[in-house]
Amino acid sequence: MGDALDIRFELASEDARSYFHALNRACYEAVIERQFGPWDEDHQNGVFEIKWPTQNFRKIYVKDMLVWGVWIDDAPDFVQLREIQIHPDHQGRGIGKEVIRRELADAHVQGKRVRLRVLFQNHARRLHERLGLAVVDRNDHQSVMECPPP
Repeated sequence: MGDALDIRFELASEDARSYFHALNRACYEAVIERQFGPWDEDHQNGVFEIKWPTQNFRKIYVKDMLVWGVWIDDAPDFVQLREIQIHPDHQGRGIGKEVIRRELADAHVQGKRVRLRVLFQNHARRLHERLGLAVVDRNDHQSVMECPPP
């Protein structure tokens, strides 16, 4: 798909908190319910409030429409894709695939591996596998996936 999608990134500032809060629920509610049971609004709000100030969220625009959010940590020897959120209204259009491909390419140029964690009930795992990430570890709730540099 390449750059034909006209994707651009912008660092999220405090004014984007409410957008990311709503996006978090839109993206994760069904996954959380499949894996853990009913969505607990108080608990999920608490989790969001803990992660928001510590994360380097970026807004993703396609043709100047805000459709996605991503949080990436750039460690010395790997890139951690911490949050990948695409609004359900924009899923299935190749946006997620293109963003992950770009992050893989950028990491590989730096000689770094890419790591992410995915909840067992998250259907995005299949996309991650198609893009070359493999399960290298598991914990009680999620798989740890990595793609080594070429």
